[in-house]
Amino acid sequence: MAKNQEKNHFFKLKKKKQTPLIVDAFNFKDIKIKEEWHSSKRNFNIKETSKNLFLILIGAILTSVAFYYFITPANLYTNGLSAFAQLITKAIFLPFENSDPEYFNQMRNLYYYPIFFAINIPIIIWGILKIGLRFSIYTTIYMGLNIGFMTMLSLVPGLKDFQVLKSVINADNKLALIFIFAGMAGLIFGAGLGLLFKAGGSSGGMDFISTYISMKRKYSIANIIKNTNIIIVVIVIFIDGVIMHKQNVADTYFSDPLFFATIFYIYVSSFIMNRVYPKYMMMTIFIISTEIEKIREYIYANNYLRGGNIWNVKGLYSGREYNMMMTTMSLLEYNFFKEKIATIDPKLFMIAVSTRSMHGGNAGNAPQKEPVPVEKLQRKAKKDK
Repeated sequence: MAKNQEKNHFFKLKKKKQTPLIVDAFNFKDIKIKEEWHSSKRNFNIKETSKNLFLILIGAILTSVAFYYFITPANLYTNGLSAFAQLITKAIFLPFENSDPEYFNQMRNLYYYPIFFAINIPIIIWGILKIGLRFSIYTTIYMGLNIGFMTMLSLVPGLKDFQVLKSVINADNKLALIFIFAGMAGLIFGAGLGLLFKAGGSSGGMDFISTYISMKRKYSIANIIKNTNIIIVVIVIFIDGVIMHKQNVADTYFSDPLFFATIFYIYVSSFIMNRVYPKYMMMTIFIISTEIEKIREYIYANNYLRGGNIWNVKGLYSGREYNMMMTTMSLLEYNFFKEKIATIDPKLFMIAVSTRSMHGGNAGNAPQKEPVPVEKLQRKAKKDK
């Protein structure tokens, strides 16, 4: 009888559904900002940080160039929430769109990033709580650099007047040139975005939400960004064409090449980002700690769905007893977990090695279909005692 009850309890645990993302996104229990801040200070590495900041600097330059010299002249919409920032600036200066196109584009570029940053303030605060302090700081640094570069491109005469391609786009081959602009914008912007994620940051806006979904549901972050961008572009172009310019729906989406050129830009950008940022690159992680059980419980409670091994080890010099955990995780997962794990045991020793392939056994497959219900298993263990 007891065995049947235990079996039924096991199946109930397996049938338990995951917490809906929208509920989990606003669950701020067990947030340890202070611990993460102290952990970041203890584990600060000037060489790694300098490398990441350099990647963010290059990413900011690339995305600014793509936006100023290709996206804006071709009248394309860019990624995520930035498309809404573009829409707002376009609505503000709409009276100048036909009467003074040069002034119209200049003002849109100048006011775009301050508006985009204002939209991002609540999302940055949410990102600090749910994704991580370092990720949010790097993203904020990128935004500051982007505002600076865009302001410089909009105001410095030599750079502002360097829009040679802007005059070409009014030629007879306008349709082909728009798609060329879209392709070049996708190449440059996608490379910049890939570098940002490689550094452990993002371009803000929907990237926060895309990263959160990717971490919780193990989906490709580039595909999430691509799909959400397409949905947002459909909405923004509807507002732009149907509401602001009084066009009918068919003309908005099919007569003007803007919609298809923007979709082309999004696909190119996603493709390049996939190549620059190796989201599927696997890391083999070795963690040596006296708090391995707490670390194990933490990663499984946060939707980590892979197995691994734990050994008892002894320090070569000190002779002290420790536990060592070995597991594999994606680069994105490693960037998420490494700061969080260090808050559990500030004295842990962790090594991450890139992994070319895994073979045999259950390699590459999750050990279970849903996260381990750690709290319920602990309560059950106490009852059994």
